[in-house]
Amino acid sequence: VVWMANDGSDYEIFFWDHSFDPYNEPSNIIKITNNSHRDIKPIIHNGKVTWIGNKGQNSQIYYWDGTYTINGTPSNPKILSGYDYNADEHAMFNSEVVWKGLNNLNHTIYYWNGTYDLNSQPYEAVIISHPSRRAYSPEINELMVVWREFDGRDYEICYWDKTFYEDGRPTESKCTDGDYSAYYTKISDDKAVWQRSDGEDSEIYYWDGTYTSDGKIKEIQLSFNTYDELSPQIYQNIVVWSVDNNNKSIYYWDGKFNTNGIPTNPILISNNTFGNPRISESGIVWVGQYNKYKVIYYWDNSFKKNYFPSDPIIVSDIESDCSSPEMSGNSVVWLGKNNGNSTIYYLDLSLIS
Repeated sequence: VVWMANDGSDYEIFFWDHSFDPYNEPSNIIKITNNSHRDIKPIIHNGKVTWIGNKGQNSQIYYWDGTYTINGTPSNPKILSGYDYNADEHAMFNSEVVWKGLNNLNHTIYYWNGTYDLNSQPYEAVIISHPSRRAYSPEINELMVVWREFDGRDYEICYWDKTFYEDGRPTESKCTDGDYSAYYTKISDDKAVWQRSDGEDSEIYYWDGTYTSDGKIKEIQLSFNTYDELSPQIYQNIVVWSVDNNNKSIYYWDGKFNTNGIPTNPILISNNTFGNPRISESGIVWVGQYNKYKVIYYWDNSFKKNYFPSDPIIVSDIESDCSSPEMSGNSVVWLGKNNGNSTIYYLDLSLIS
């Protein structure tokens, strides 16, 4: 688990390695940055961490490989991006990192493959988006990188297969071709989801890795409502999203199709949410209301009776506000309050009976 916190001088990055002391309290919480500039927005994957640091006039992408010196202190982080442009909107998978930077006055997607030169310095990142189009919001997993790119009319979702190289450089990506801008892409395995207007409101779209006859990404529309469907999340082929209706709902799609190839209908699992849901193999978490407080709810697809979802359960304190849940596997973390201070909470879902 990683987070940023103020150490009295500025914001630094803290790391917990999931270890406990004999009293079952978290141990080995370490500070992996210790400098005179602000470090924010940490991301972790398989023990490696990347974040944004503001050293000088521009922001840079920093990376810590999860190793320690012989004295037991964290090894020095590496700077992956250049000093001559602002870098942000970073994402990572294992030791690979992507981010948005500036190239010839265009916002561009950069990719670092996690390798070093003979001096143990990171090799220079390569540009994977179109060099003359604006690109934003990269996501990366073991197979691909996706991002939003302006095609001269609107923003489309572009995709690069990480195995596609030519003469040592990434080949051109493939993109969607819709009538309205697409936003908020998330990926899992070789599948992706995003939101896009259908001309009336925002709906959820899904890509299963297949293409149209002319080589375009084949979009599948999952939602058909009269209000905005927002912020989809995906795990394998399971998709959840929030709905901006009067009740602030969450919908769940099980990744299945009927005999005509039409997606099965999504099911409503909550009419009580204040934030984007998060999903893993263990289920779904989100922020909802309980009495006068915002709490963390949990639901998985075993909570069903006669094919209808049963009530989710509350897994957080019910006497203080909670926010910002994240999950991976059986682990859930969120931000809460303890004696008036912002506090990180952790729950192992496998312990829920």
